[in-house]
Amino acid sequence: MRDTAVAADVKSHLRLLRIASFASSLSTVLFVELASTLPLFDSSPRVVLPLDATRSLLKSLASPLLRWDAFHFAHIARSGYVYEHEWAFFPGTPLVMKAITYLFRLVGMYRIPEEGYQSWESVLLGGSLAVLLLSSTTTLYHLTLHHTSSPSIALLASLLSLLPSSPITLHVAAYTEPFFTYLSYKGMLFCARSQWFHAACCFAVAAFPPSIYTYVQAKYWNVGFLHYWSPQQLPNFLISAPVLVLLILSSAHYIKHALLPHLLAVISSAPQTPTTRSPFLSESLAPHAIHALILSLLLLLASHTQIVLRLAASMPFTYWAAARLVIERPTWGARWTTWSVVWGAVAIVLWAAFLPPA
Repeated sequence: MRDTAVAADVKSHLRLLRIASFASSLSTVLFVELASTLPLFDSSPRVVLPLDATRSLLKSLASPLLRWDAFHFAHIARSGYVYEHEWAFFPGTPLVMKAITYLFRLVGMYRIPEEGYQSWESVLLGGSLAVLLLSSTTTLYHLTLHHTSSPSIALLASLLSLLPSSPITLHVAAYTEPFFTYLSYKGMLFCARSQWFHAACCFAVAAFPPSIYTYVQAKYWNVGFLHYWSPQQLPNFLISAPVLVLLILSSAHYIKHALLPHLLAVISSAPQTPTTRSPFLSESLAPHAIHALILSLLLLLASHTQIVLRLAASMPFTYWAAARLVIERPTWGARWTTWSVVWGAVAIVLWAAFLPPA
């Protein structure tokens, strides 16, 4: 009887998440299109997709997507890797953009110009369509349910994932993050179910970098240990602080209250007294907590720190930590949720106006 009730809950939760995910993506698209009427800090999109009498609907829709790394991904999709610095960008996203463009051509929606290049608007909209078709939310639900055995916690964590710290790059724009997040979640779920081959395939596709990736990152983006620690980067550290604090403190909490006691008990061979513990301290979460701590420290010490706003979504531990705050520390949970909503809106406006953070 209980299994039947749980199955019914799961089914209704998944239906709710699909509706909520669609609503979240739609609201993000509408918001960024509205915010794109703001003056641009950098006029590059107007040069590539000029405002003129012949401006098509496709150009109007694609223009708000042409910001920051999208320039590089779209150029690679159109022309391949031409410049050395472009090797800092993984090839998967441009391949998807190009593939969707060819699908547009096959169904008669778009004709490739005589010079053989896809247009900027076609690759941008193709990549965006691929992003909109991804469903990381339901995968996160299944992964959370596997680790916590709680449909309510799985639903809460999944709903919180619809309030990412970088909504544009996760829900709309053709960036690496939405594909990486989707494949990472799938790989983690396959691992949890002991489907090792499928997991290996997902992880291999998610994180296959160009051979000179590290060299290009160091040369053109000055990536290295403490290279980013300068006074002029203080604003980027401040806007990244909420996510970094959540990840570091939550992973440290798990290690202190779950991992270390277990290791000490194993070393001392002392019998463990069964206790009722929080589902957020499940032993199966150990790899996620360790990974979250290591990646957070790497982003803090040896990267452009603000990219944690984009990469945090690829770690399910982010939303498990947020769910724990909502349940066990309601005041802090409310503060996190409020920050997520406010910062998400601000991030969309900054993106539309071509303002940092990237």
